[in-house]
Amino acid sequence: MSDYSRVIAETLFDRCSDLIDLAEKADLKVMACLLHMARVEAELLRHKAKAAERLVACTGNATQHVIASI
Repeated sequence: MSDYSRVIAETLFDRCSDLIDLAEKADLKVMACLLHMARVEAELLRHKAKAAERLVACTGNATQHVIASI
């Protein structure tokens, strides 16, 4: 995943949080529940994006070490 994916996931998480607050204030319990589920999915996407970034960095470091040892 790229920085773009991470930003999208973070934006989704933030928007879900905002919408949950509004749904709870309007006493829309079912909508709030669905938004909580969407926020969990956005959180998972955030973690995947961060893990992908770490993997790319680790791969880059490994490549540099291999090239240096040749």
